[in-house]
Amino acid sequence: LIQHLINSYIAWCVWWLIRQVIYRGITVSSRRLAHRRLEEKLRQKQAGFNDGSTSDDVVVLNEKEEGLALNEVRSQLLRFADLFIWTALFGIFYYVWSDLVTVASYLREVTLWQQTTTTEAGTVMESITLFNLLVALVIVGITYVLVRNISGILEVLIFSRIKLSQGTPYTITTLLTYVLVAVGGAWAFATLGMSWSKLQWLFAALSVGLGFGMQEIFANFVSGIILLFERPIRVGDTVTINGVTGTVAKIRIRAITMIDPDRKEVIVPNKSFVTGQVTNWALSNTITRLVISVGVAYNSDLELVKRLLLQAANELPSVLKEPEPRALFLNFGASTLDHELRVYVGQVSDRNDTLDLLNRRVNQLFKENNIDIAFNQLDIFIKNKDTGEEIPFINMEKLTKTN
Repeated sequence: LIQHLINSYIAWCVWWLIRQVIYRGITVSSRRLAHRRLEEKLRQKQAGFNDGSTSDDVVVLNEKEEGLALNEVRSQLLRFADLFIWTALFGIFYYVWSDLVTVASYLREVTLWQQTTTTEAGTVMESITLFNLLVALVIVGITYVLVRNISGILEVLIFSRIKLSQGTPYTITTLLTYVLVAVGGAWAFATLGMSWSKLQWLFAALSVGLGFGMQEIFANFVSGIILLFERPIRVGDTVTINGVTGTVAKIRIRAITMIDPDRKEVIVPNKSFVTGQVTNWALSNTITRLVISVGVAYNSDLELVKRLLLQAANELPSVLKEPEPRALFLNFGASTLDHELRVYVGQVSDRNDTLDLLNRRVNQLFKENNIDIAFNQLDIFIKNKDTGEEIPFINMEKLTKTN
């Protein structure tokens, strides 16, 4: 016993040193990840066209809303590392005390229930023991830890080292979570003697129930799988569906969570995104067009109007040079000569800010060059019904001053 205690103490000291080294490595990896994110933000800010202020028409997801806050990543990695560290410690202690813990084999003799199993040799009686139950619980526990911490593990080990398109890490994490749940559940059931041949009738009955009683829920689940594989929308995309515009924050099993410009969370079933018409503002290209309509007074210099509109567009850095801005004279209105200024911006978040700056600059340039922005006018004449003579208006303010 003294020899076992000495070996256990030595094993615990070595295990403690290795544990501290792993913790230190996780801390360093988290700091490197924070440094990479800071560099990425600086590059995005330098490449942006606006002055750094966020537009209120597009919600920009922060790290917490993306589900990958740095503190959360670090805690997930620590929990995942603890799973293997403590498992290794129990394995070492088992090796040291193996000659005394062989009594655990007694668990194989405690039968919980028996069932018939068809094999190549025929039908045999299979016993499910207490040992099988403990193994199944261990499998469920390991699966639970993996599912809870898989996002942080992938972020540090893979996603932070490989540049992926927007929304791809979220898709990979979600699909891998489904796979882990399916594999872990099937393994635990198989350990308890519940094979597919015995469960297929249960799944057949469930499928009938899903088809009738839970049709919408099942349709939303399948739609969620389709959205994750086909990826017509991604986390961080700005979309419009059923007249609601918002930024996709989460893609869940049943529904998608969007954050609208008022910072309200809008829950939309997955089925609506698969069967309905959805506008994705930045699926394959973030360039969008802005149209500004302006009407000038009759007898205005049309060439000057066009030149001033193009000047206002070319002065803004957020307006793209390619496709180039266009100023068009489209219609003879009742009281105005209707023009349109068509420009393109590189980011959805630049739309409202660009509209504001363009309208202000056009108004300023028109004032400086004596171009009137006309409005609808109506001339009123009052005539005597019997004689047809026009009755003039009387300026009451002038008449009062004269009296």
